[in-house]
Amino acid sequence: KCGSARPNDEKELDLMGISAAAKRGNQGAVQAFKEAGDWLGVALASLINTLNPGLITIGGGVICAADGARGHHNVLVEAASVRAKSACLRSAAQVVTIRQGTYLNSAGIVGAAVAVASSGVY
Repeated sequence: KCGSARPNDEKELDLMGISAAAKRGNQGAVQAFKEAGDWLGVALASLINTLNPGLITIGGGVICAADGARGHHNVLVEAASVRAKSACLRSAAQVVTIRQGTYLNSAGIVGAAVAVASSGVY
């Protein structure tokens, strides 16, 4: 939640509230996800320049909350991809794909299950 010192009559902002507002088309909420994506893109550019990956998959609660914020696109992932590719080395930008993960907030548990299944320990 955004701070604790606020008058009782003022609504608190939290991730789900911003997500719901963005899905209703509130431009301020959509812009908040775009800004978060832009900053994520700055971090991804450093990662791309250092590791030169072919694929970056982004998931988790914030990505899930931003999903569908403007129709069917994830504005946070879109903004992160645009910023990362414009801020990293041109040769790296040409080969990297940045996309939203399939499992979103369940990626950790799915990964753990795959690790256990492939280890033969079960």
